[in-house]
Amino acid sequence: YARGEWDLALQHDLAAVKLQPDRAVYHLNLGNAYAQTQRPREAEMEFRRAIALQPDYAEAYSNLGLLLEPRDKAQAVALEEKALALRPTYAEPMKALARIKIQAGDYPSGIALLQRVVDSDPYESGPYIDLGVACNEAKLWKQAVAALRRAIDVGPTDPDIYAAHYNLGIAYTHLDSPEAALMEIRKALELKPDFTEARQILEGVERAR
Repeated sequence: YARGEWDLALQHDLAAVKLQPDRAVYHLNLGNAYAQTQRPREAEMEFRRAIALQPDYAEAYSNLGLLLEPRDKAQAVALEEKALALRPTYAEPMKALARIKIQAGDYPSGIALLQRVVDSDPYESGPYIDLGVACNEAKLWKQAVAALRRAIDVGPTDPDIYAAHYNLGIAYTHLDSPEAALMEIRKALELKPDFTEARQILEGVERAR
């Protein structure tokens, strides 16, 4: 799993399930391996088996929700809400529900969920980036700046931190701070030189100076 060797992981998970078919965690792991190897039907079956064996298994509900989200948003929401009801501090269903809410244009609900995520783990940069992006989409520029600055503070070497700099630059353009915007977008390009969208924004900001 750690090395991303999903086919090999799948073989071991199949062996584990064969040896102990009544262990819900082995079905969960097998479902994850199936999902990673692009076998969604088998993944769904294993997640459902995990739930049947352990009806309070929050991870199984959440993973099944993630699997079904592209084709059945309503069922995905129900599954993520079930996972969150079982484990009220579980970040993964909060993130999934936030994403679905934001995609539907319900920014207040999505942002509130992301705020719960960062409150539960204030030292992970990813949720702060998600929160900043959501605030930008909701035109809450100052809240976006606060979230994105925090993302950079807690995860300066995170592989995705370029996204925090980029979105921070976007927020600064709307706060009439072109110099700050240029600095952040340039930093995003420094970290990800092939970031075409950032280069286009940079050119636009430079022209507007």
